[in-house]
Amino acid sequence: MQAEMRDLLTAAFQSQMNNVYTAIPCIVVSVAGPSSVHIQPAINQKMKDGGVKERPVIQSVPVSFPVSKTAGFTFPIKPGDTGIAVFSMRSIAAWKNSDGYPSTPLDYSKMDKNDAMFIPGIQTQGSAVNNPGKPHYRDWE
Repeated sequence: MQAEMRDLLTAAFQSQMNNVYTAIPCIVVSVAGPSSVHIQPAINQKMKDGGVKERPVIQSVPVSFPVSKTAGFTFPIKPGDTGIAVFSMRSIAAWKNSDGYPSTPLDYSKMDKNDAMFIPGIQTQGSAVNNPGKPHYRDWE
């Protein structure tokens, strides 16, 4: 009986962990605004039954550029550009529409796909801009 309970708890924990987002490479699908993008996670979900599930596009993700209140470094982002999405430990919905100072989350979500922030620049070795033999990027437009 004790082993059955342990197996049941382990399965429940693993099932819940499938919905926890931490960080994942992504591809820009489209530009949503001057500092936000719609992104597609670049690693599919592999199911225990052997199936593969493509992760959904994440909408209106803020882009992280090195900026301060007085200066910044930005550059154009286009569909097909790659980077990494990191996911907040709490909901950022209220913060995204605020002045950037402390805000109270609108819900209790934690490490949810809707709380992504995109850091452009991470690339595969084969598609890196400094790789002279790189293939052409997939056309996302």
